[in-house]
Order: sequence, then structure tokens, then C-alpha cells
Amino acid sequence: MSAGTEEQKRHFIPKLISREFSFALGFTEPSGGADLASLRCSAVRDGDYYVINGQKMYTSTAHSSTHIYLMARTDKSAPKHEGISIFLIPMDTPGITVRPLWTIQNNPKAPPGTTYGHARTNETFYDDVRVHKSCLLGEENKGWRVGSMGLNLDRVGASRYLISVRRDEDIVNWVKGNSIEGYSPGKDPAIRDKIAELWIEAQVCRLMTMRSMSIVEHGGNFTYEGSAEKVWAPEHGVRTTEAITQMLGPYAQLLNGSARAIRKGLFAHNVMGSFQSGINHGSVQVMRDQVARRGLGLPSARSSRSAKKGGA
Repeated sequence: MSAGTEEQKRHFIPKLISREFSFALGFTEPSGGADLASLRCSAVRDGDYYVINGQKMYTSTAHSSTHIYLMARTDKSAPKHEGISIFLIPMDTPGITVRPLWTIQNNPKAPPGTTYGHARTNETFYDDVRVHKSCLLGEENKGWRVGSMGLNLDRVGASRYLISVRRDEDIVNWVKGNSIEGYSPGKDPAIRDKIAELWIEAQVCRLMTMRSMSIVEHGGNFTYEGSAEKVWAPEHGVRTTEAITQMLGPYAQLLNGSARAIRKGLFAHNVMGSFQSGINHGSVQVMRDQVARRGLGLPSARSSRSAKKGGA
């Protein structure tokens, strides 16, 4: 909606809303990790077309999506945060290969309700993939701004809040009416205190989400708010899953299919999935850097080193 042409808006938005179209995110690469700007996947202009070559990792839903939202380098001579463009490409375009990467949640399968419980992600390969220039989203070589804007919005919102607090709700609901071999965790004062502490942290997630949504509603722009929420919420999720394993003891380790697993192993599978939340859509370390620079106005580490060197 922010960067597309009128034709792209008419073509994509109604079908995204109706779920006729769905997008996988073609960002991460084997050599880049959290340093997205170091991407090597290239798109070379050839008349009215671009020829794309490269590889992407952790392209979740690439096997089921109709399109991919692909970030590629269109100017190798430009600084690494420039010379990058975004393309909207149908997944059935010749030259695209999808290969599965099975996750820790694959065997046994994570039960419904597991946070980050997908059994599969993918690696995708692009071999002389020819796409028309109409697939370009926004201006050529200006894709970093477009991609960052999308990622920032994806770090906040109602669905992100639900991911943040679902584990708190699960343990509250379970301890209210269940016991383990005669032991009732919900009656243990230490556990009650810990659950209350986690619940308060979850309300911070809620307030952060409301702040972010309010900024959008009033026509404002994100600077550091999405990054701050991306630090707090995933780390809260990790703390919650770790605390739950302590509350439930050895039963928290039983996966789906174990005869004595609690809620089909939900809490055990949540532990395995929680740690990826601190990495995907921007690692918490990178997000802290953005909060420092954009929110607090602090200089980058490189600038600080240069200043010290000059002063010396």
C-alpha cells in the first residue's frame, strides 16, 4: 500500500485479503544471518526484465505460498544498505526451486496452539529467474527502506501480541484446575507469584502493541517502537517457557505422543520453539542497536571508534 503502483495495489491487495494470494518472505541468506544488508542474491536488468540468481534460507511457507516477497541486490557497487530492490514474484516462475528444511518440531509434530510450532521451513534457489519490471516494488535500489518498513510493521500488532501472551494464558488456565500426581501447582505460593510476575510482563507487551497501533492510527511513523517491542516480547516469551518448565518439572519435557505429556506436550514444544523468536524478523541484538540509535540518538559503534581514534 505504501510503495506499490496503482496497478500492483489493484492486483495484489484484494487477493491478499481474500487469501487467494499469500507471500513467503525471501530475505535471509546462508552467508548473511541477521546481517540482512549483506545479501548476495542478485537481480540484473535485461531490457524490460530482471534476471535473478541466488539462494535464500528459512523461507517459511515457500512450499505453500503463491508468491515470494524477494529482496535482491540490483547494484553491487553501491554501499550495502543501498543498491537493494524488492520484487513480487509468483512462486511458479521457472527457475525457482524449493527444498524443505525440517525443524525440531517435525518429529513428533507439535500440537495445535504451539507457538512457533511449524514442522517445516525451506531453502529456495533462484537460477536465471526472469521477471518483468512490473514485479519491482518501489524504486530500483531503494528496497532497503521498503523492506525495513514492512519488517518493522511485522514486529508489532495484534497477532504479535497474541504470540507474546498465549503461553501466559496457557499456564494460567492449566494450573487453575489441574494437578500432577496430587500436587496442585496453582496452590503453590511461589508458582502463583511467578505467574503473576509473568502476567504483568505480558501486559507490558499489550501496552507496547497499543502504542504502536496508536502511532499508525494517528498517521505517525515508526522509529524505534517496533524494535523495542521486538526486544521485550520475545525475551518475555523465553522467560515464560523456562519458568513453566520449572513449575511442571520433568513433565514439561514430555513431547506430543508421550503417554503422560501435559496438554499433548504443548509446554515442551513451546520451549523448543521460543528461542527462534529472538532471531527471526531481526535479532534482539540488532533491535537493541536500533533502539539505541533511533530512539536514544546514540552513535553507532563504528562512529564511536572513529571519534576515539580521531581524539587520540
